[in-house]
Amino acid sequence: MRNDKLCFSTLGCTEYSISEVIELSKRFSVGAIELRGLCGRMNVYECEDFLPENIDSTLKRFSDAGISFPVLGTSVSCHEVFEGKRKLEDTLKDIAFARKIGAKYIRVFGNKKTKSCSSTEVASVLSGLCALAKPYGISVLLEVHGDYNTVGMLSPILSMLSATENFGLIWDICHTDAVYADGWEEFYLAVKPFIKHIHVKDRCRETMKLMPLGKGDIPIKAITDRLTADGFEGYISLEWERKWHPELSTIEDALSDFTEML
Repeated sequence: MRNDKLCFSTLGCTEYSISEVIELSKRFSVGAIELRGLCGRMNVYECEDFLPENIDSTLKRFSDAGISFPVLGTSVSCHEVFEGKRKLEDTLKDIAFARKIGAKYIRVFGNKKTKSCSSTEVASVLSGLCALAKPYGISVLLEVHGDYNTVGMLSPILSMLSATENFGLIWDICHTDAVYADGWEEFYLAVKPFIKHIHVKDRCRETMKLMPLGKGDIPIKAITDRLTADGFEGYISLEWERKWHPELSTIEDALSDFTEML
């Protein structure tokens, strides 16, 4: 796997400053960053460095360092939109910010299946999100996450959105491992045309605890080798969830394992 196909999420270093993230990128020669929290803020556009009066100079610093932003990670959950807990139009702030930073994608969740909201309803919300994002040149990626981590849950969504050009999936290999384990090809082959971006982390199947890459049970190398062999053109992104699991080692340790493995 070439370094120009590697990426890392700032979920592993949400407290870092702009300077620290740039230095991290340079140190490990990973020039693609998935923004998901930075400078102590989960909504990156709320950071002082990304406010309207500062964003152009901040983006120049990243550009000068050869850093791009393929994906903006949002907190949008489709079931919350469907149930009225969040307005669809609220996503326009994320979409506009994604365009400003040059991101091609925004990441959203299906997340929870509820009595009123399952795959069909999530597909309806995603259709609305894609319609909002299309004029901005942004595609909406549903992360394989939560209750939406099986072919059965995703198939109705993929069927309904098969003709939507700015829709796709982020395959989080940890979330499908909980169901498919070493039978991951069953999932991969069923959704392969929709996969635009990959999230990588490792876990012990017995305890379900996150582990350093290569120390858990997820066949990361086999999966990424298959993606390479199949000509996958997206990014393989380290999603080190230290924001949610502070017991994990530093993102520096994780990036060292990540770049060595891939």
